Amino acid sequence: MDKKKFCEPPTSGAGADLDRRNFVRGGLGLAATAGLYPWLGGCDDGDSGSLPEPVSDEEVFLHGVASGDPDERSLVIWTRVTSPLASRIRVSYELARDAAFADVVARGERIAESVSDYTAKFVVEGLLPDSVYHYRFWALGRESPVGQTRTTAQGAVSALRLAIVSCASYAHGYFNVYRRIADRDDVDFVVHLGDYIYEYGPGEYGDQALIDQRRLDPPHETVTTEDYRRRYALYRRDPDLQALHARHPMIAVWDDHEFANNASRDSAENHSESAEPEMIVDSSGAEIYLKEGSWLRRKLAALTAWLEWMPVRESDEVRAGLIYRRFHFGDLADLIMLDTRLCGRDPQVNLLGALKFSEGRSLMGEAQRGWFLQQLDGTPGWKIVGNQVMFGQLLAGRVSGDPREDLYLNMDQWDGYQAERGLVLDHIESKAIQDVVVLTGDIHSAWAMDISRDPYRQYDPQTGAGALAVELVTTSVSSPALPINAPLQTNPHVRYAETRHRGYLRLEIGPDQLRADFHCIDSVASRESREWLDSSCLVERGRSRLLREA
Repeated sequence: MDKKKFCEPPTSGAGADLDRRNFVRGGLGLAATAGLYPWLGGCDDGDSGSLPEPVSDEEVFLHGVASGDPDERSLVIWTRVTSPLASRIRVSYELARDAAFADVVARGERIAESVSDYTAKFVVEGLLPDSVYHYRFWALGRESPVGQTRTTAQGAVSALRLAIVSCASYAHGYFNVYRRIADRDDVDFVVHLGDYIYEYGPGEYGDQALIDQRRLDPPHETVTTEDYRRRYALYRRDPDLQALHARHPMIAVWDDHEFANNASRDSAENHSESAEPEMIVDSSGAEIYLKEGSWLRRKLAALTAWLEWMPVRESDEVRAGLIYRRFHFGDLADLIMLDTRLCGRDPQVNLLGALKFSEGRSLMGEAQRGWFLQQLDGTPGWKIVGNQVMFGQLLAGRVSGDPREDLYLNMDQWDGYQAERGLVLDHIESKAIQDVVVLTGDIHSAWAMDISRDPYRQYDPQTGAGALAVELVTTSVSSPALPINAPLQTNPHVRYAETRHRGYLRLEIGPDQLRADFHCIDSVASRESREWLDSSCLVERGRSRLLREA
């Protein structure tokens, strides 16, 4: 299969459905050839064999439970079972309306196998809209922790509450942000915008002061399917991440570090192409990859582990890497989740560049861009767009009066792909589309800004004239702050910026107003931390600009 066609089937036109199916079959054929999707074909029967009973429930369910990808009538629940002796383990579940499981509404079972890393994922259907449920699993005679989840609402909806997170580097500190969100009752769904894991090996990216407490597994960069599985398993042993998943359903996309740093469709900055991976053990005993093998093979290995470990629905499209999708919340809002990292991205040019270097480059690819614009057209309420990298402009300085000579801080984000951003803004403006709110992660800092075609020449910061949408950027869970120095006087469309602290973003969405609360914590060096509400911004329905509340 042509690597340039990875994730790029047609999404419209007379032959789109047939071509899309043929593409997916071709992609899955390649994956099967690589031995990456041996579990396809549903559940079979089997038993766990003659095994000694584990000593505790925790020994079987080491990685907790999770749920996600909800709609009005169904959702995904997930767990992983652990046994060193069995290759096939029967897993069953119950889902109930109450925490005591007196009102059970669904049951099922399947076989968890070694070929799928013992993960077990169920799509539970026939549920009621806007309803809270509780679920649990059994395997090897043991019971899992209980998880709580919910379906989305339909019809007239008065409120939606989202917690937005990104960028959790295990080697940089504790996941206190996840615990804070897990403890909140006023969150309906968690939206994860990527960098759920990091691929680096020990000493490559992390806090040396925490090296003994936060040891990485595997003890080298993740390259193979087994490497990525072990890294997800490490993360999911973290009690704060387990608490988050058990408390709230998650809607997730990936960013680059689920694969490799600064990944794109055909390459990554942190990948050295070779026929096969090449590893050495240095004089200190550390395992180091000198070459990482084929980029396509590495992408498929990372995708395999992501599908196994994340509570996402597994359609043919998703298995082929097409993770852009939409979630409906009645007449109130749609959440449009994009993939601006792998699906159609051309490699970025450099870290500091000018507009002239961004021409002709794509972040989404033609097929995804066409799909995205259709979603904006078909959404009557709030259009909440989840994407990985900053959409708005972030100017570093000017070298002349020519806009094409303006220097931008980070060409990895939409500033390096300005022609495509222009196409999106053209569509919003020409169709008079209102109430577009872009959600972003990636940059390890928090921002709130008005989006305009040119905020330096065609925008009034006093009145908001020229604004077409707004953007809200969440900071990281634990990843370190970036050395960003963007003077606000040079970027008048920026209404809020916080570049020092870790935290999360919480949205309270109603029919007439969207409120964005930026929460910060003071430490990830220990499990003790202080939280505060740093700032709030408001967006009024029908007005594409931010109002700073505090």
